[in-house]
Amino acid sequence: MTAIGSGISLRGIDHEDFSYPFNLEASIVAADVGKPVTLDGSAANTVKLAGDTDVIVGQLRTVEDRTIEGVLVGTVLTKGFFQFAVDSATTIAVGLSVTGSAVANEIKAAVAANETSVVVESSAGLATVWLK
Repeated sequence: MTAIGSGISLRGIDHEDFSYPFNLEASIVAADVGKPVTLDGSAANTVKLAGDTDVIVGQLRTVEDRTIEGVLVGTVLTKGFFQFAVDSATTIAVGLSVTGSAVANEIKAAVAANETSVVVESSAGLATVWLK
């Protein structure tokens, strides 16, 4: 949290109008809420946890295990300012784009700029990322 007099922080500002339901990849559990996700190319309308170089499409907000119906679903917030853990082997600076990392549930600087994400704040293993 930013102390009084430390300026502006955009951390945690999100746009609830951009919350969408998705099918979830089978290994996702409630403990994964808050982690970065990417589209899962193996099934329509499905997301999985972001892996190495995956484009981040949002942050997982809810997980609903509807085993009785044979599905695992959740909500993904696709627009706003989200805080994600940073791969300790990489440096993320303000203004860089990000992707998923080889380290589970973390992000790293993208090799090339992308139109979907930009770092607005970075400190102590965490980065605030604007997903547009």
